[in-house]
Amino acid sequence: MNPKSHAKQIAMTAIRSYGVIQPGRTEKAPVVGCDEKKMMAEKAIVADESAYNIRPNFKQKFRPAAIQKLIHQALVDRLTGATYNADSCATWTKEIADEIKNRLKDLDLPRYKYVVNVVIGEMRGEGVRMGCRCFWDADTDNVAQDTFINDSLFCVVAAFGVYFY
Repeated sequence: MNPKSHAKQIAMTAIRSYGVIQPGRTEKAPVVGCDEKKMMAEKAIVADESAYNIRPNFKQKFRPAAIQKLIHQALVDRLTGATYNADSCATWTKEIADEIKNRLKDLDLPRYKYVVNVVIGEMRGEGVRMGCRCFWDADTDNVAQDTFINDSLFCVVAAFGVYFY
């Protein structure tokens, strides 16, 4: 018997019987019946459905326009009528960031990781510039931001959605 055909026969026996390959086994592979073929086809369909997705589908992408509305609503709910107080701002930033993060999680975008950055400052009539740089996949990752301003304070929020491969 040819060594290659012998190894192939052993491998086929192990695959069809769903067992472990046993060295030295020389019996012929069993004939696959209709029920077994059906089971194999069902397993192939399940394997195709649970295939690893490298990108989110169109409906599951991080959409900045929708996220910006979510951020704006959280800011309005929390900061309307608030006056700047340096002691309170530390807790406000944490509360706002947690609220926005929880609302992002409620959107149930699979495999997205979120980073929420909140800055609160006092309105003194001075200009403020903020910027960030990110290295990411422009097809799947994105950012949404919004600004809240009243007479005594300003708040800038940036929410980053990064797709986890």
